[in-house]
Amino acid sequence: EALGHFANDYKVIAIAGTHGKTTTTAMVAEILIEAGLDPTVIVGSFIKKLNSNFRKGDGGYLVVEADEYNRHFLSLHPFVSLILNIEADHLDYYKDLQDVQHAFGKFLSQSENKIVDYQKYLEKVPKLLVPGIHNRMDAAAALAVADFLQIREEIAQKALAEFAGTWRRLEKRGETAQGTIIYDDYAHHPTEIIASLQGLRELYPAGEKNIIVLFQPHLYSRTKALFDDFTKCFKGADQVLLLPIYFAREDKDESISSEKLAEAIAKTGEKAQAFVSFEEAEIVIKSLNLGPNDIFITMGAGEAYKVADKVFNIA
Repeated sequence: EALGHFANDYKVIAIAGTHGKTTTTAMVAEILIEAGLDPTVIVGSFIKKLNSNFRKGDGGYLVVEADEYNRHFLSLHPFVSLILNIEADHLDYYKDLQDVQHAFGKFLSQSENKIVDYQKYLEKVPKLLVPGIHNRMDAAAALAVADFLQIREEIAQKALAEFAGTWRRLEKRGETAQGTIIYDDYAHHPTEIIASLQGLRELYPAGEKNIIVLFQPHLYSRTKALFDDFTKCFKGADQVLLLPIYFAREDKDESISSEKLAEAIAKTGEKAQAFVSFEEAEIVIKSLNLGPNDIFITMGAGEAYKVADKVFNIA
């Protein structure tokens, strides 16, 4: 509600969707900055170029990540509304996909501008520094916003070509003395996991590198509601390691666990193992003796990255 009041002083460009909000918000922000429009920016993660999730500008635009949880985004009345995609998520709050769609429909109705399909801008996306079709789709959406604001195409493409990404979005954290490359990613929904692994495989094709995923499921409700999808979404990985479920705002649900998820993943033919604690995970990962043929990626909205901090001395 406070954000809605704050936003009243601006022409709001609100980026919504189940996936890709943070990256696209950052992309749009960098395009507007490159165009000299000096926007104010509020995004859900640190933009590497700004080293912050906030930028105070003197221009008339506010570029903001619009969160659908609890229908928070309905506090905004945007000049431009961008919806990237819609899937069943936050089912601890929404009743079902139809309920989610209804909320997005109301969000869209609060913006009076014409509707444009951003996919037609995909062919105009320049070569990006960040891998994956999901990032190219986000860039296409950002180009659609730029076109609507009548920003010259070459300015928008330059900003996208130089876009370095955001914190915890398929972020390369470093390389160990043994040559193992360490990544961290915020993916906590099956669709996001598939997209991130696909992006990694663009950089490191199967057969060239092994990908070891350390995933921390986020919320009992999400793990339970999307259980079947979670069993199938790690196909690009060579090994899946699971931390205990990050329960956040929820009470413990004995009917669901990382152990049950690991068993189900293993039944699909994937190599999967669950740990009862971070400490156990650290001991086992150290024993793997990962080397130059390995990519180790922590995934999830919780604190899986802390295991990499400990095991690989990454700070």
